[in-house]
Amino acid sequence: MPGEAHGLDATDGTGSSASNTARAAAGSAADGGVPASTTLDAGAPALTAGSDAKTGAAGGSSDSTAGKGGEASAGQGGSSAQDAGTPAGACSQSLPSVGDYAANGPYITTARTADGPDGRYTIVRPMMLGKDGFKHPIAIWGNDITTTPTLFSGLLQAIASHGFVLIASEDSQVTAQQVIDGLDWLAAQNERVGSDFFEKLDVQCAVALGCGVGAAAVVTAASRPNVVATVALHSAAGSASMLQGPLLLLTSKNDTFITAPGFVDPTFESSRVTTFYATLTGATDNGHTSAYADGGAERAPAIAWLRLWAFRDREARKYFDGDKCILCQEPWTNPRRKLWR
Repeated sequence: MPGEAHGLDATDGTGSSASNTARAAAGSAADGGVPASTTLDAGAPALTAGSDAKTGAAGGSSDSTAGKGGEASAGQGGSSAQDAGTPAGACSQSLPSVGDYAANGPYITTARTADGPDGRYTIVRPMMLGKDGFKHPIAIWGNDITTTPTLFSGLLQAIASHGFVLIASEDSQVTAQQVIDGLDWLAAQNERVGSDFFEKLDVQCAVALGCGVGAAAVVTAASRPNVVATVALHSAAGSASMLQGPLLLLTSKNDTFITAPGFVDPTFESSRVTTFYATLTGATDNGHTSAYADGGAERAPAIAWLRLWAFRDREARKYFDGDKCILCQEPWTNPRRKLWR
């Protein structure tokens, strides 16, 4: 029987050091066979909220960095009213904006380990599901190599507190297939009479997020058409060219394990959907482990991104829109946008 816990222990200590094995694993996409250097060709760019046919067909680079033309990044000229728009997507629910995106949301959460497919997943969710007919989006998580979901308990419970039902493989070397299996399992539970999730999930509105090698796994898994947004924290290289929904990339200057030039930059370049990319610096930059435990400084923008695309939370745009966006100011640096309007 699955074991239930109302507060995952975030101190299992299994993933704070990077071994040679871990570094080697970071060098390949976490789908079990696609080398990190491979760019999969998906044909014409997928059109998502925040991109359009004109943008996708335009010649030259459509990303936005300091010193480049096109849409402006922090402090640059060009379009100063950049707006991710209000996504149409497949999501059927909305939630009021919140004042503090780093704080827990309106839902009390519960967590259950040894659940899901073959009893090898952790599920973190609102304790009360389906109140007033609310349909909860699914969140799929990929933990970093040599870690389990326990090490990210504060972050995962924060995400669930905003209405998401989150499923995470407990494997310490999570693959894209395991992430997909978790997504499919929850979708099936929504149809199964007697399940805790019966008719309480919005199966057409899923989000994906992960850290490190697990982020590469979710980037690859997020090619599913019902995945409306992805957050990749300190990501190894995944198959970003296959994404269907907007992508947020966060890393930090002191991450010398999965480096930005070696891994995160190529993911940004291969993305063909609306993408925002920023780098953390300063006192809260703890290198590759910056997003561990409760998510640190990366927690608020990650939650804002998910709420923007899943719940049409327009207030969340302040993290990403315009020259003075939150991720355009200290302790964040080098903001980059792609297919933004």
